[in-house]
Amino acid sequence: MARTTEWRRQIDEYANSVAKQNLHVVQWPSIDVGETIGRIRFSWQATHSTDQPFDAAGFVVVTGIIVVPAGLDPIELPFPFDSPNEDWMWWETEVFQTPAAVVSDSTFFEVDAAPTGNLQRDCRAQRKADVSGSDVYFIAQSSSLSSGQSDFYLSVATSMLVILPA
Repeated sequence: MARTTEWRRQIDEYANSVAKQNLHVVQWPSIDVGETIGRIRFSWQATHSTDQPFDAAGFVVVTGIIVVPAGLDPIELPFPFDSPNEDWMWWETEVFQTPAAVVSDSTFFEVDAAPTGNLQRDCRAQRKADVSGSDVYFIAQSSSLSSGQSDFYLSVATSMLVILPA
């Protein structure tokens, strides 16, 4: 007999109180003891705006989904740019592209985005809840090489399939 499932969804437009920064940590719905994440469909968009031509060109944004024991202080989380070899459910990189720039006689304004292609992602990795339950985090991080050039706004949405205990 198939186990019961439910979808848990969340939308975070301009995460972290509309912060433009190099690191965004977004907590997604948690999973309880006996539950398993079966699949996560999600989309994300990092946006950098500037009045300097090609300001963010070439900067990488790294995203990761990680499941940790419930109640772990977010300051203790690994970050995907700095710690690529952790036990990530999902880990990927994108490079800022410049899909829009406006130039007039006296004004220049550019918007850099990552990713620019298909925004929908499908994570089929599975994770079972820790013995005390687990928290799920989406983390996006860019280089701190030139923090003003690589800071960004983040929007992310998730639809997480949770397999419930029998």
